[in-house]
Amino acid sequence: IADYPIDTAQTVTVEAAEASIAPARVNSTVYSLGDYYVPAAANGYFYNSVVTATTMTTHTLQNPTGIVVSPDGKSVYVAVHTSSATAGTLAVYRRNTVTGALTPIQTRYDGDVQDSPDCFICFPVNGLSTPYDLAISPDGYNVYVSGYADNGISNFRRDPVTGLLNWYGSIYNGGSVSGLAHPYGIVVSPDNKHVYVAGEGSSALVMLNRNTE
Repeated sequence: IADYPIDTAQTVTVEAAEASIAPARVNSTVYSLGDYYVPAAANGYFYNSVVTATTMTTHTLQNPTGIVVSPDGKSVYVAVHTSSATAGTLAVYRRNTVTGALTPIQTRYDGDVQDSPDCFICFPVNGLSTPYDLAISPDGYNVYVSGYADNGISNFRRDPVTGLLNWYGSIYNGGSVSGLAHPYGIVVSPDNKHVYVAGEGSSALVMLNRNTE
């Protein structure tokens, strides 16, 4: 007999001969976690609801590929691949910190101009073509998005009160910048000082410095 502790309050006992079989059914309940048996209730998560809307009907959640929650828990950001290699969307949601419910509040997309009056001369957003992944800085001030088809990284400044995003420019592969061909995964270091990008097309990792002042 083998015992597999689930938590301090519950232990599941199964025959040792059955330990390599997964999933298994015991008393009409399926248990499986690799070679271990785990009650479904012990996994600690259950289906709640689904969100399919953004703030726009022209830029929807078609093929979402990346998602992050802000450090303060008030915002959720989603990178949306879309079906076109020349398009991309960054969906912004307000999160209810009590219920977890999401409300769409902004949709940024390749070519939009939403930053006025916060810019003297506002340029259309670029660098969001085929976004695959995104990351938010631990200080909550920036959201970075990898534009796979653009070979670049877009930088958005986050309003810590509203969660809304302003585009602060993009950096692209080429010239003095290398390693950003088809960027995919992206993370920000815990000390807020660096952004790391996996350049799939370059077979490289790229380090970007952050200005934290």
